[in-house]
Amino acid sequence: TEEKAYFLGLLFADGNVHTKYNAITLKFHKKDKDILLKLSKIIGKEVLYKSNDNLILQFSSRHIKNELIKLGCVPNKTLKLQFPNIDPSLHNHFIRGYFDGDGSIVSYKNDYVASLLSTESFCKSVQDIILDKLNIWGKLNKDKEMLARGNNITSILLFQGNRKVLRLMDWLRSEERRVGKECRYRW
Repeated sequence: TEEKAYFLGLLFADGNVHTKYNAITLKFHKKDKDILLKLSKIIGKEVLYKSNDNLILQFSSRHIKNELIKLGCVPNKTLKLQFPNIDPSLHNHFIRGYFDGDGSIVSYKNDYVASLLSTESFCKSVQDIILDKLNIWGKLNKDKEMLARGNNITSILLFQGNRKVLRLMDWLRSEERRVGKECRYRW
């Protein structure tokens, strides 16, 4: 469903999968409590922990852990993340969830810039999907800060220009009313 694709994107961005304990963890700032509560209702687990200004949803499920791993949400995924093989009709929902975790929109010299941080492979897949769906070209760069640390894998996908960013945001939010408007960014 659109809702599950959105949450899968969030888990790809900000989730942790622990194989030893079959545990799945997702941590957000307390202002995003509604997102974690909605996910906890979907999975039937309503356990939230507080940690400073953060809320943590953690639950144990061998089945969910195994399904996440099959889709590519693996332990220590940061340097090996691949775009999952999901129904293309759900790509915008998945990317919106991922964007809410590891994306941003900034204004730079009177232009909006939308960016997404991930592995080069993951960013390339997102770049190809958006080019195919919207005919918008995104610029793919290595993350300079990560390169300085010896990480040659982490990349940034950038979409610059007010029209491009607005078209991208419109596509990402399409059908969000069915999902419940749980996006962090209220477009």
